[in-house]
Amino acid sequence: MNAGVRTTPRGRRSNPRRASPSVAVTVNASRGCINMPGSMPASRRPVVEIRRAALGWGFSLLYGRLAFLHEPAGRLLNGPAWNCRRMMALDPPVFATLLDLGCGEGCLVARAARAGVLALGIDRSMSMIHRAQRRGVPVVCASASALPVSDGSMDVVTSTYPGVWIFDAAVFREVARVLRPGGEVRILLGGSITAGRWSQPRRILARIIYGKQNSASPEAPTNDLLVGSIVIRKDRWGESVWWMGRRPNYD
Repeated sequence: MNAGVRTTPRGRRSNPRRASPSVAVTVNASRGCINMPGSMPASRRPVVEIRRAALGWGFSLLYGRLAFLHEPAGRLLNGPAWNCRRMMALDPPVFATLLDLGCGEGCLVARAARAGVLALGIDRSMSMIHRAQRRGVPVVCASASALPVSDGSMDVVTSTYPGVWIFDAAVFREVARVLRPGGEVRILLGGSITAGRWSQPRRILARIIYGKQNSASPEAPTNDLLVGSIVIRKDRWGESVWWMGRRPNYD
């Protein structure tokens, strides 16, 4: 992708560690809210901290030397919903340019490119970047808070299963900067698996891995440049939770 992309200095490397798309932000779709650590009894805190540290270590491997296991792990926990829900970020397909934040191996970018969209993926993990590049997917190693993309060059910005970094004020400012007036933001936060084959074992496995978390309403940064809200989509597996927004067109 040539138009709209600012190149970064050669040899610059970003920290491959990033927030887990499932650990940092999981979703209680029945309530339409993001599950985030909240108040808890003091007796539970050591257990939660140990689990959090273990998950952080595990996901640092999945975005590093064990990056080849990231997609299989997602499919194990979510089944067909893992990929099908990601591709919902392309619907409706009324855009010519797309930027995918935390693109991983670039599955969404590749699908958009095959449909004739000028698409680019951004990720901080060099392991993911290398895997995407081997597939011929246009990707750049960069932080979402410093996007190497020109102002107003994107019709749509997407992110699927991101960490809490997606709601960072600096990230929202960058997203607003690169979007054209009227451009859209489509963020898949997560979802529930309540139906379909192996749904109960998957719920049990997720509970074992993540434990019980407290619910809190998602809070996107207050920003005059982006407006949006939480949207719940029902599908054959349960519900997926999205933050859908846009950059207002004041012209």
